[in-house]
Amino acid sequence: MTRKSPNKAQLRAVISKHFSSRLRDARVVHHHCNTHAYVTLNDESQVVIRICDGPWWTEKPDKIAKFKRERFAWDMFQQIDDIMTPQVIAIETDEALLPYPFLIMTHVPGRPMWEVFSTLPQGEQIRLLEELGAAVRSIHALPMPEVIPDEARDWGRLSDHLRGNPQVLASRGLMTSGAHDRLERILSACSQRLAAMDEDIVFLHGDLHFGNILLEQDNGRWRISGLVDAELAGIGPRGRELTALEQFSFRDLRVAGIREAFLRGYGDGYGRDDYKLAYLVSELDPDFLNMELLRLIESTDLQEGLDWLDIFTHPPSNEPDSARPSNG
Repeated sequence: MTRKSPNKAQLRAVISKHFSSRLRDARVVHHHCNTHAYVTLNDESQVVIRICDGPWWTEKPDKIAKFKRERFAWDMFQQIDDIMTPQVIAIETDEALLPYPFLIMTHVPGRPMWEVFSTLPQGEQIRLLEELGAAVRSIHALPMPEVIPDEARDWGRLSDHLRGNPQVLASRGLMTSGAHDRLERILSACSQRLAAMDEDIVFLHGDLHFGNILLEQDNGRWRISGLVDAELAGIGPRGRELTALEQFSFRDLRVAGIREAFLRGYGDGYGRDDYKLAYLVSELDPDFLNMELLRLIESTDLQEGLDWLDIFTHPPSNEPDSARPSNG
């Protein structure tokens, strides 16, 4: 689809409506799901105009729901100390100033984690992964609000994904019936754990990966300082948070001990078997399929437990069918 950048006159009209200061400068970037106008005002403050013009949200009600969900998420995140998140200033849905719904929010400084991580020594990488585990735990520990908007209730159960994804793979001819049956036996053996994970409902960022995690230096040491892009936030099973981390960050890393480091930072209440089941949800996603994992399932006489999935000491490499760029 053709995506047109907003012109200076349109951006000035938006800024004039919502701010006393005038637009000084603007940089427009087309991300995968949205277009962002990074605006600097005459008073030196910075804001982001997030325009919903990408291919992932095509119907206007979905675009409006996305922005309502994101505003709810950022209000929730204000409770977390030491991690900066945007504050929503306004949501416009009438398409009068711009030809798409848009959201205005404060700018969060920092560098995406993916820009920095590969340049660091392994010890620093492990420390950041432990810090990331602690940050995710802080998100999941947020108290459940009394009122939850309907837009934030759309996360499905882990067991549904784990049974539905292989069915889709089989229907596409990507998974043999024998491998499907073996996987079903494993899931049946883990049914009690899966049921417990489905009942473990928390608040989720929903799209945590290294593009949406911001870093800043503190006395020469990188630390996690902020989060962006909460358009997929909602209420759901704790294990669903790992989907984006695995698909868009962890699966591409060749760092020994990455998952152990994350779990150490996360702390009690999230065991290795829980992680493995969440990992299967991620890697058997038909749209982001891990081909090496699929070959392992196809070629191995898998036992009914999860010990065959040795992702902690020897994480599978991957051949993804597709990838989604970071930063929404």
